[in-house]
Amino acid sequence: MVKGDSGMRKRTLVRAGVAAVTIAAVVILASPNGAFGQSSSTASTSPAHKVDFVEGTTADIKYTNPFTAISSSEYEILELNYDLLLQFGQKDLSASPGLAEMPTQSADGLTWTFKMRPGATWQDGQPVTSKDVLWTYRFVLQNDIGTLTSYFPFTTPDSFSAPDDQTFVWKTSKPTSAPLYPAWVYILPEHIWSKLSVKKASTDNSPVFPLVGSGAFQMDQWNKTAHTWSLSANKNYWGGAPQIDNYVIKKYDNVEAMVNALKTGDIDYASGISPDLFNSLKGVDGITTNAGVPSGFANLIFNTRGDYPAPDSSANPIGTGNPALLDPRVRTAIAMAIDKQDLVDRVLRGFGQPGTSIVPPRSAFWHWQPTPDETIPFDIAGANKILDDAGYVDTNGDGVREMPGGGKPLDFRLDIESEDSSRVRAARYIAGYLKQIGIQVTTQADSYQKTLAFWTANDFDMYMWGWGPDPDPSFILSVFTTDQCEIWSDACWSNKKYDQLYEEQKSATDLDARQKIVFQMQQLLYKENPEIVTYYDDTLEAYRSDRWTGFRLSPDPNGYLLNQYTTYSAITMHPVAAGQANAGSGGISTGVWGAVLLGIAAIIVIVVLVRRRKPDEERA
Repeated sequence: MVKGDSGMRKRTLVRAGVAAVTIAAVVILASPNGAFGQSSSTASTSPAHKVDFVEGTTADIKYTNPFTAISSSEYEILELNYDLLLQFGQKDLSASPGLAEMPTQSADGLTWTFKMRPGATWQDGQPVTSKDVLWTYRFVLQNDIGTLTSYFPFTTPDSFSAPDDQTFVWKTSKPTSAPLYPAWVYILPEHIWSKLSVKKASTDNSPVFPLVGSGAFQMDQWNKTAHTWSLSANKNYWGGAPQIDNYVIKKYDNVEAMVNALKTGDIDYASGISPDLFNSLKGVDGITTNAGVPSGFANLIFNTRGDYPAPDSSANPIGTGNPALLDPRVRTAIAMAIDKQDLVDRVLRGFGQPGTSIVPPRSAFWHWQPTPDETIPFDIAGANKILDDAGYVDTNGDGVREMPGGGKPLDFRLDIESEDSSRVRAARYIAGYLKQIGIQVTTQADSYQKTLAFWTANDFDMYMWGWGPDPDPSFILSVFTTDQCEIWSDACWSNKKYDQLYEEQKSATDLDARQKIVFQMQQLLYKENPEIVTYYDDTLEAYRSDRWTGFRLSPDPNGYLLNQYTTYSAITMHPVAAGQANAGSGGISTGVWGAVLLGIAAIIVIVVLVRRRKPDEERA
């Protein structure tokens, strides 16, 4: 939905009755539908008008099927449309009641019993029952939905049961605390999805549209040509009715266009803002900025598929990738040549921190940080020595090293998603760093779909990507296991020790014992470098605080206004009421403007009564 012109309407006041008309104009300006109180945005508080909230993004969507979705932008839609059995809590993203209450555990640690939330319904009015959970979880395991199976360790399809509509039971063959992690598997309505073929349900982009879920909003419009999608509010949502009517998302070609749309009032909220543009929004009247604690990381991924045990030994597992990247010494030299602090300072403008592990600092209990002795330092001389000692030398004097014996040159292509301006800039710096150690890098920025296609076709040397992992580390750790090659795995790295540790952490029931294993896994990844965590970037977002209020940070404090983990703000945000101050908006509130203008009007009345104007004088 396109929003109207948000500029002030011009007014011309005629000569007769100057004082009275001036007062009337001030009252209009101070009122919720006046030029200062409410622009012609669709975010109107009038019952006669639909209340639309419009978010800007630079990330497109491809999948709306919960079994095939892959990107954060897609998960944001799914989070609005569907519910989890247990959800992420608002305060710290820990496990909290969702469609079910927190489960109870049997004495032997093998059986978990969930009681369903009474009164929850699907958006078509049908009740949500334990049989919907049963169908969803069984479908994942029966059809080996590789993106989701890691949430169910030591579990088979027969491990689940629904003895009645309000009870769901999950049994495991070994003790595990996995049922306490929010399984990021959206519960689907059995009465709709069970009628589909397995192929249609598990592979189609949008097998059932509009999407029928139990969430706070329902996606009912997707204009692929205009790159706009819209969700209608579910006023019967068990978590509370949203205070808006429609949640609209518009894609922009670049961050600059998105930020300009925020400034002009065409959109109400934007995230994924580049640091320079984020700084430019500070102090702008009517706009509030928020820098949330890093929820994820940016990574430089190497093509290590040659390490993966290909089922067909005659196949070329590395595809078009440069074989030099299969050598851990080359990867370590690259890691040593990248100045991560420089990337934080120059690319992120300080809005972030140097990266180390795949578990972000937000998950403080699970985040491993290398000791000074374990840290791979920024050391150009040291990186050059590693390559020299390994026999990678420049034999023809062109400034680019070759593989030992005068083989293939260390000339790598680096693919980047063009929509992410920070990573595009980071790639240029990385190319400069690596030139100092005799490695040639050619950067190539393409669309999200094209970059993903390179990965799918195994047609890459290196690429930059990013992850926003679950608050619990189990999922992001699973990404690097051997069986996730060609599913979630970035590099198709394979390591038997790592796979073994992953199985061990799943069966750990003591938090401290599990933490020790999780640390070992992060340490192993850091040492082997199938990819490099370059930095943790703050979540930079901004919104029109002259129009909107009621956001709830998640986690709180230092969290995010809107995100793919929770829908708390999407439910509680609402238009600014007439006369309501906008804390932190960077401008003067509507109420203050009203008081100031009423004061001016009173002065004008007095002046008019005391002093006559010339007959031909006009005020506008």
